[in-house]
This record gives sequence, C-alpha cells and structure tokens, in this order.
Amino acid sequence: MRRPVRVMTCLVCIFTGDAIGTVTTPFDSGLGGWTSNTPAEIVWEASGGNPGGYARFTDATPNHTYLIAPPEYLGDWSGLDGAGSISYDHNVIWLTGSAFAPVPYTVRISGPGGEATWSGAIAPRRPGWTRVTAPISEPSWSVGSGRWDDILTEVQTLSIRIEQFSNMDITGLDSIVLTAPRLPEAPEPGPAGAGVPEPATLCALALAVAGLGRYVRRRPKGTSLSGRRRC
Repeated sequence: MRRPVRVMTCLVCIFTGDAIGTVTTPFDSGLGGWTSNTPAEIVWEASGGNPGGYARFTDATPNHTYLIAPPEYLGDWSGLDGAGSISYDHNVIWLTGSAFAPVPYTVRISGPGGEATWSGAIAPRRPGWTRVTAPISEPSWSVGSGRWDDILTEVQTLSIRIEQFSNMDITGLDSIVLTAPRLPEAPEPGPAGAGVPEPATLCALALAVAGLGRYVRRRPKGTSLSGRRRC
C-alpha cells in the first residue's frame, strides 16, 4: 500500500501598512484633485508652469486662499517625522500697483490629534518661480493645538497658501511633492550558506526532499540508493 506523498507549499506574504509615501502633483493635466477654500479664484493653466501646467490664483475676494490636498497626501505621517518634507514651486505673476502686505509661505496640517502650521520666507515681489520646502520636523512648525506626534499619526487636512499678498494679486503654484524618506537598500547576498535562505530556495529544497522520499519508498527492497543490491 502506497504511503501518501506530502506536498509542501511555500507561501510568501507581503505586508504593507497604510503609512504615506512620496506623492507628487505636477499639474500637467489638471489640478490633480487639489481643491480650494475659494474655488472660484483657482483655475488650471495648461502652460506657463515649472514646467507644463500649474494652478493659477486670481484675487477676487478678501479671503486668504489655500490649495487643499487630495486624499493621497493624507494619512499616517509618523514615518516622515525628521526625514520627510513638503515642497512646491510658487510664482508671483502680477501685483497691483497700490500698497500691499506680503505674508510668509504657509503650510497647514490638521487632524484628530490637533493642528500645526509651518511658516517660511516672504514671497518675492517679482515674477518668477521659487522653490519652497517645509521640512517635516517639529522645531520647524508651530503647534496650535494637540501634540506633534498625535497630529502626524493621522493627517486629515493639508493646505498650502497660494495667495501671498493682502491685496489684488495673481500667483501660481506647481510641482507639489510630499517626500518620504528613502528606505535602506537590501544588503548584497552573502557567501553560499550564509544568512536565511530565500523562500524560493526553501521551496526547491522541500520539493527535492519530498521527491527523494518518494523514490526511497518505491525502490525494490534490498537495493541501496546507488541502485546496487545489498548482500
């Protein structure tokens, strides 16, 4: 009576968390899901960006206008703390000739854990694209409520100020990048026999053992593994 041959199956499971990774909006084919607290003042321009298209703001109300991020920028930012950043290009396209009050570049994040604001330099009063970078590090931000660690655990809102002056102005925003830290590269394979075997190697070894066991059970009695009969 034949003994059943056991089949060994290798399962490789890849687990992924919900932590945020690097996300980019080039504005080359639209606003990319970005909205605004004053949507009538924001349009997409197909050219004139840095490069390609960009989000264009034309002042028409007394409100302070921000671009509001789509869902792919939101979530758990804990892994970005001290290593990630938010960067974007800003352009002052036109300013009215009357007096105006400039404000710093501003980025805001908020969620159940509270809210925090980053403030940078004052926007230049001349046309031209300027790269703005906000490091994701607690000393660079002003925590308005809650705790920094709790805020990063669940970011539900990311807003970037596009209006940089208190009176009539036209500005643009382009190439928004939320940068996550680069993961360390896998180490080079060591000498043969070193380290833990890869799943594919384990599978091949298991099948070989199973096949050898099947051969041993089927060979005629009194026959060695070399095929010779024992005396």
